[in-house]
Amino acid sequence: MMRVLNTDREWLETNGVGGFASSTEGDCPSRKYHGLLVSPLAGHEGRFMLLNDAVLTVEEEGGFTLGSTHYPGVIHPKGYLLLESFTQDPFPTWIYSNGVYRISKEVFMRMGDPAVYVVWTLLSQPETPVMRSVKARIKPLCSFRNSHHLAAENDDLNWEKGSLIQGCSLKPYGDLAPLYVQFSEEYKWDDNCYWDYNVEYPRELRRGFDYREDRFVPGEISLSLTKDVPFIMHASLTSIDDRVQSVLLNNYNDELRSRKKRLRKVKKSPWLRLEEHSRHFMVTNSAGQLSIVAGYPWFGEWGRDTMIALPGLLYASNREKGAQVLCDYAAHIERGLLPNTLGEMQGFTSYNSLDASLLYLRAVDLLLKEGFGSSDIEKGVLKDQLFPAVKKIVEAFLDGIVPQAKLIEGGLLEAGSPNTQLTWMDAMVNGVPVTPRHGLAVDINALWYGGLKLYQELCKTFRKSFPKRAKQIVEDFPRLFLQTFFYSDFGYLTDTVREGVPDRKLRPNMLFATAIGLLPKEEGRETVQMARKELLTPLGMRTLSPNDPQFAGVYEGSGEERDRVYHQGTVWPWPVGIMVESALQYAEDLDKEKAFWKDYLNKFLEIHLDRQGIDSISEVFDGMNPEEGKGCFAQAWSVGELLRAWRMING
Repeated sequence: MMRVLNTDREWLETNGVGGFASSTEGDCPSRKYHGLLVSPLAGHEGRFMLLNDAVLTVEEEGGFTLGSTHYPGVIHPKGYLLLESFTQDPFPTWIYSNGVYRISKEVFMRMGDPAVYVVWTLLSQPETPVMRSVKARIKPLCSFRNSHHLAAENDDLNWEKGSLIQGCSLKPYGDLAPLYVQFSEEYKWDDNCYWDYNVEYPRELRRGFDYREDRFVPGEISLSLTKDVPFIMHASLTSIDDRVQSVLLNNYNDELRSRKKRLRKVKKSPWLRLEEHSRHFMVTNSAGQLSIVAGYPWFGEWGRDTMIALPGLLYASNREKGAQVLCDYAAHIERGLLPNTLGEMQGFTSYNSLDASLLYLRAVDLLLKEGFGSSDIEKGVLKDQLFPAVKKIVEAFLDGIVPQAKLIEGGLLEAGSPNTQLTWMDAMVNGVPVTPRHGLAVDINALWYGGLKLYQELCKTFRKSFPKRAKQIVEDFPRLFLQTFFYSDFGYLTDTVREGVPDRKLRPNMLFATAIGLLPKEEGRETVQMARKELLTPLGMRTLSPNDPQFAGVYEGSGEERDRVYHQGTVWPWPVGIMVESALQYAEDLDKEKAFWKDYLNKFLEIHLDRQGIDSISEVFDGMNPEEGKGCFAQAWSVGELLRAWRMING
């Protein structure tokens, strides 16, 4: 039996419309983001923590309480002492037993349903005969706050509950939508409302943030658990208006059958497990657009992350949906830029990145390499939607209307200023970039060349004229790029060049050039070898060589401390995708190269897939001795690029 409180492994459920549920294997919230229903709300930006928890207590003699919570200096209740087991599949499921009563708790979400289902079942226990039913009560805990914030006792809260078929509605604050709570079996909801004070979230304390809050209890629910009969609590942004019991039971059984069927297929391979759980990143936002959530538990829709994650998440399994994401993002292009963030789930909309639109061009190119455009329907999408988007981005750069960017002699792309961060290495402290990358950035220029080549190819396909100035850039670019960024004394591409002076930092950004085959064979092989030697770790790529005096080997501390090392050596898994792509491009012995990376990728999952975010990949790891996943426990581009790398290796 499990006797130690385990909050290191985190589970995730999503509903495909922006909402999620998440907590820990030990059934104890350790982050302010851990809750049963975290959802966007119409008319508001960001997600809201609506239902933090629902705690069940068996009230019969010898009864006990499920779950655990951190308070100052104490964990209460200590449900983890009675926790027999936890499993993620088919739902996050805990089984508790005190030797007399044995109860399961399940949590799940359904695609397209802005709700969470919490299911308790009194299980049979042959060793100890139990009654056919036991009395219990549920304590719902709520905060109705932005997920990034914390709640405190206040006088503005409305304690009244609205009437509902087999349930009640809660609308504690007038400007927020109500939460509808309904049950599959008989219940009684009392009016004993109160505050639950001083809940603590240890992970927030470790990350240097406020970590204590008050939650409110809008009364408690009395019920009876009947043996082998699931008692379902449904908390949702919409109500069930008829046949509540049958709807909830049917939804539960349908979801259970569907997931068990899928699990039979994925149990054979950790890669299939990873692919199965990658569904959590796909979302349809309130505008009806198909998109990708960058990471859980705090990121929303990010253009840059989407363009990197998209090929691995969707192109092999459903390239039509992949194309739809690109088409939906095309509607947001402004002055050649793609939005770096979209407002609804992230909380703000921004056009403060240069690489997002260039990565869009690469994502289109990778879609074509996947075979998109072979059918008449796909040709129509390519001609009518994707080609115009590519043209709009490329010609904005050619015409010089992209903010903070300009083409210099020969067609190299210069961008930014000492006060801006326009690439993925975007950390700033006190308004100052931690990793200045203005001037000529190696990845920006490699992506620019790749985008020009794509535009040239599409112009040829659809018999459109390719601009003469662009044609000259394409012809001259490989030679000029090599002269500008490659230094034979070092055997790799410098990260940036400003006023003709290279900074000579060894970073994974150079791998975009080798991934698209921009370098000659000899220089490409040298670059790939240096990346493998200096940057590769068992769990991803370092963002800076450990031989650099600014290298930081540990990612921890306050927000400012972590931002200072975010891209200064911290390991990121997603560049493994362009590393593998580069290695295959310049391999002397392709079979040997594939064997190396197959072994590497298998070991990666063996080490990490069951740690931190269960069946997912973390955002970052320490630069030295990477072990524990840090940052987001489930990151879209980490998952997407590892899946893409695996498919490249396996053909």
